[in-house]
This record gives sequence, C-alpha cells and structure tokens, in this order.
Amino acid sequence: LQKVHKDPAHARSLHNWILYYKRRWLRLAPTYLLFIGFYVAWIPRMHGAYASANPEVMYQAVKNCEENWWMNILFINNFISMNDMCYGITWYLSVDMQFYWIAPLFLIALHYSWKSGVASAVFGIILSASSIIFLIVHFDLPAMGFNTFMAPGDMAELRLNFLNYVYVKPWTRCIPYLVGILSGYLIVQVEKKNISIRRPKTKYLLVCWMLATAAALVHVFGVYNYIRDTSTWGVALRSIYAAYSRIGSTAAVAWVVIACSFDWAGPVKAILEHPLWRPLGRLSFCTYLVHYFVLLV
Repeated sequence: LQKVHKDPAHARSLHNWILYYKRRWLRLAPTYLLFIGFYVAWIPRMHGAYASANPEVMYQAVKNCEENWWMNILFINNFISMNDMCYGITWYLSVDMQFYWIAPLFLIALHYSWKSGVASAVFGIILSASSIIFLIVHFDLPAMGFNTFMAPGDMAELRLNFLNYVYVKPWTRCIPYLVGILSGYLIVQVEKKNISIRRPKTKYLLVCWMLATAAALVHVFGVYNYIRDTSTWGVALRSIYAAYSRIGSTAAVAWVVIACSFDWAGPVKAILEHPLWRPLGRLSFCTYLVHYFVLLV
C-alpha cells in the first residue's frame, strides 16, 4: 500500500504483481516442502509411545502426503477433508496464502477510494460472520472443534465436520485479515499525511483497554463450562459464540496494534517492541512447522 501511494503506476504493473506473489511463495515454500519431505521420510521410522499405539494413524499420515502433497505446494490443501490432508496443521499456511492472493483487491480499493475500500472490507467481515452462523446452524455443529461436550462417538464426526466446514475455510477465517488491513490502512494514512492525533484522555484509554481485555477474556474463557461439559449450549448460542470468537479476539488485537502505533500503550508498547522478540519472531515460522511433529515424537 505504501508503494502504491508513492507511485500509483505500481498497481498497474503486471511485473510487480508477479513479483508480489513470487516472493511470497519463495519465502514459504522451500522450507515448507523440505520439512514435508522430512516428515514423510521419518514418520514410518517413529517408534515412540504415540506411534506404537496408533500405527494406523501414522500410516494414514504418510499416505495422505503421498497422495495430496501437490495441494500443499499450491496452498489449497484446506479444501479437502482434514482426514485426507497432508500434515493437517498446514491448513493455516494455505488460508494465509489465499488471503495474500486477494489482499490487493482491498488494498487497491482503499487506494482509489477509502470509502469503497472500507465498505468492501466491512461487507466481507459481515459475510464471514454470517457464514459461520449459517454453517453452525445448518449442520448443527459445536461452538468449537476441541471440546468434550459430546460423547466420544458423536465427538469424532461433529468435530471433523466443524473442522472441515468452519475451522479451515478462508471464508470463515477472513475477519482477522480484513480487520488487519483496515488497521494497517489507518496507521499508514496517519503516517503518510503526518496527522497529529491528540492523545485521548487517560480515562478513555483505560476504557478501551478494559473493553479489549474483556473481549479477549470472553473469547478464551467464555467456553470454559461448555468445554468441561457443565453447560449445554443451544445452536443459537453456539453459532453466536463461534462468530464472536473471530470478531472479539480480532478487535482486541487490533486495539493493541493501533494503541502501540499511536503511542497510547505505555509499558505494553515497550514490552512488545523489545528487541528480544526479533530473533524469536524469525524462528516462529519454522517453530510452527515442526511443533506438531515434536508432539508426535
């Protein structure tokens, strides 16, 4: 977005768009595919407690990669069942890449008309939340994929349905991305136009921090009794929570980002911007890739 602001012709160059997608693929794919190869080669040689107790699971893991590895290369493996996915946790990489593909549509709209850009992003957020509610109600799905609310026999099927229909699909995951685009646009515009935003009164900032904290806590602990099987939720409450969990947690994070950018975060900004996090941040992608394999081992 900053490049387009500096040079509007940047958005009309096919070469620039090819580089935009090529760089992203090259940043992720080599390490990603190298690890998948290691994973497929090593899984049959595992003899730990989990592998010994679940040999059929390990066999299926290798078979899935042998049959569907090409979907990982194209970053579309989240469009098949979790039971058939090669290294199931990589659904997130596909969703992230798919959002990267469509992000220019919103960024260009924001560049040429901030009203149409904001409207399209808000419309996308509403559609995403509506799709979550519809899917939960239509398929009578649980509020989340990982709980003990259902009996074991029912849990497997309902959990799989939740994962396949809601958990890994881009149209149910786009809310954080769209809110992030809007937040980034706000920050870039303030910096570009050198706008001086007067610091709000402390009491107003405290209210915002309290609301953000409350939104995050409801997202995390709102399902406590539901998970512990001490509360029965109807389909309406399940669908509302599933949609809220995307919006509430995202709003909380967006506030932290904006508050830090405008120097309204006090010690929170000092902690989050500490140089200590930089080397750890560079390790996050590889850590994400290997963490599930480590759990299996």
